[in-house]
Amino acid sequence: MTSPTTGLNAIVTALKAIPALVALMDSADKITAYADGLQELGAAVNTMDDRSVLVAYEHTERGNTGRGPYDHYYSIFVRPGASTFTAFFTAIMNGEPAADGVKFQFYEVNEAFDPVEILRGGREVDADGHEFFRIALFLTDKLIDE
Repeated sequence: MTSPTTGLNAIVTALKAIPALVALMDSADKITAYADGLQELGAAVNTMDDRSVLVAYEHTERGNTGRGPYDHYYSIFVRPGASTFTAFFTAIMNGEPAADGVKFQFYEVNEAFDPVEILRGGREVDADGHEFFRIALFLTDKLIDE
């Protein structure tokens, strides 16, 4: 199994390479990975700056047969600020991290994984009433444990 951290870092790198997304935030430095142990994920989302993106590893599951490849699940959290979520969502989904013209929603972020699989994207509200947007996705590991 490939480390989920490899996928996390690859997603962040791919998002930082999307010009339209970076333009919405004025800096690729506003796209970060959630680091386990520094603070709880909910607190990290609540303290995000406007016009920023936080990518977090969520969990790993076996494929549908229980013996297949691992699926690593991630969330992209967005605080759009004065921009709209749809602007961020469109920039992410249709953004091209590389010169080959492949959109992020079909992009292979790392050779260890199949291309990105987007599950859903939309508005969420945490227990404290803070609004944020979340795009849920997974990466299927190409390595199969015997």
